This record gives sequence, structure tokens and C-alpha cells, in this order.
Amino acid sequence: MVEPPMRMSRTPPAIRSMAPLLGADSRAILAEAGIGEADIDALKAGGALIEPD
Repeated sequence: MVEPPMRMSRTPPAIRSMAPLLGADSRAILAEAGIGEADIDALKAGGALIEPD
């Protein structure tokens, strides 16, 4: 992780959590966009969707 670029005396920066892994939120985002589970599975089978192990 890179340190935050600025430091403020009253509100010091803090890293609360790591960034999500590549593809970690893909399934949820596609579902929110209205894409069904079968279509999401087809995208994954075709290599268009990457999900972390």
C-alpha cells in the first residue's frame, strides 16, 4: 500500500482495509446491472469474467 499523500493534524489518514482483489465484486456488480446468474456463469466460462479463487 502507498501512504496517503497528505497529512492533516486533526484528521490523520488511515488505511482501513485492503483494496478488493481483481474481479472480487464483478458478480455483484453484474447482478445489480440486471444480468442473470446463468449469463454471469456463461461470461465466466467464456473467460470474460475473472473471479478470485
